[in-house]
Amino acid sequence: MLRGIRLWSDNQYELAGWVNRIRARHGDDLRLVVWDDTGYDLPWELLLLPGDAAAGLAGGPLGAVIAVARWTTVRDLSQGGLPAETGDCHGRVLGYLHQDMADDGRVFTSYAHRLHRRMTPFLSDLDTQDDRTGLVYLGCHGTYGEAVPGLTLGDRTWAELNGESMSVLRRDGSLVCLNACDSGRFVDNRAQGEEALRGFAELFLRKGAGGCIVSSGKVGDLEARAMARRLVREVAEHPRRPVVRTLRDFRVRALEEFGSLAELPRVRNDDGQVDVVGQKRVLRLLYAFMFHYYGHPGTALRLTAVDALGTEGGGGR
Repeated sequence: MLRGIRLWSDNQYELAGWVNRIRARHGDDLRLVVWDDTGYDLPWELLLLPGDAAAGLAGGPLGAVIAVARWTTVRDLSQGGLPAETGDCHGRVLGYLHQDMADDGRVFTSYAHRLHRRMTPFLSDLDTQDDRTGLVYLGCHGTYGEAVPGLTLGDRTWAELNGESMSVLRRDGSLVCLNACDSGRFVDNRAQGEEALRGFAELFLRKGAGGCIVSSGKVGDLEARAMARRLVREVAEHPRRPVVRTLRDFRVRALEEFGSLAELPRVRNDDGQVDVVGQKRVLRLLYAFMFHYYGHPGTALRLTAVDALGTEGGGGR
């Protein structure tokens, strides 16, 4: 897959040249919003940019050299254009954890939280919770299909979740994190009479979320789940840092652990056996880049802390 991405990147020389020009102009202050309504699952964060020694630019994957946010057309006439700057997402954690992902709850022990093991009471709280909610977190299974009926999150279909009000999201502008397989993928909904892309990121943004962290691939692997938990922990531990910068730094470390992209592991060794060690290295790198953020690039997460006595503190850690 990485070799395919390299070939795809080599064919985007005009785009890469433009990105490097704005990198040279804005430096580390650059924040890029990728608005992609193609439905092609393009791996923008892995677009390989060439280095430019004269301009002092290092080469590497787009999502590791620039703070990148994504956006999609939100199908709500009251919302238009690019994501609005809404400030940070702050408050408690409200979550749903499938029994297979109960360990995700350990990420939030230092913060005021309410975690559910059943979807119905979770969705009820998402309509009625009085406390300000900074993060809405779902750790569960997800499915993807060629049409909207094939999209599920937990034990709910896209259509069922679309019918929920989720009024807490619009009231608080909470950040939503979907630690579920394929939660960041979209499908063309022409089969149901509209020329539109539908998916869970668009759904939660339309309901009022201040931003969404989603997965473009599978998180069933234990290592992928652990990586997702580590990412959420890092986002929570840096309340003054935009989510996109934490994601960028997260990818940079994964790239450092992988090593040079100029020397990619072969799929098979000379004896015809799969290079298991090399392919696991590739998977770890791909996992780090499959978590995408949809929303304003300035958004941060500030969770309400809990002190040693179990009472709420004043701010995020």
